[in-house]
Amino acid sequence: MAGFEVPGDTVIDAVANMGGLGDFRTIGQGLASSAIILGLVRSEAAGRVLGGGRRMQVLGDASYALYLVHYPLISILCKVAVALGMAKLGLSGAVVSYGVIFLACLAAAVAFHLWMEKPAMSCLRNWAARAGLLGPPPGRVA
Repeated sequence: MAGFEVPGDTVIDAVANMGGLGDFRTIGQGLASSAIILGLVRSEAAGRVLGGGRRMQVLGDASYALYLVHYPLISILCKVAVALGMAKLGLSGAVVSYGVIFLACLAAAVAFHLWMEKPAMSCLRNWAARAGLLGPPPGRVA
C-alpha cells in the first residue's frame, strides 16, 4: 500500500519536525541499542552465545579483513556490473549485483583472514614469544 504509515509514527514525526521532541528518536534508538548489547553480553556471560557456531565465529573473526577489503572490492565490482550491462536491467540488475557483491565481499574477507591475517598473526605471536615479549597466556599463572 503506497503512502501507508502508522498514525502514531506520523504524529511523532510531525512533532519532531516542529522541534518539539528534539533528539527524542536518537535517544530512543541509543537506549534500545544499549539494551540489546547488554542482553547479548549478559547472555554470553551466562554461557549462551548467539551465533556461537564455527561459521559465525569465522565471519566474526574476518570482520577486520572485511573492513579492509570491502571498499575497493565494491568499487571494482560495481564497475564490472556496469560493464556487464546490469544497469540496463533496472531494479532486478541492482538486486542481483548487490547480492553478488555482498557474497564476494564476505568470501574475500574470509579468504584474506584465513590465508593472510591468521598466518601473519601466528608468525608475529611466535616471534614475540621467542623474543620474550609476551607474558603467560591468559588464564595461566606464571
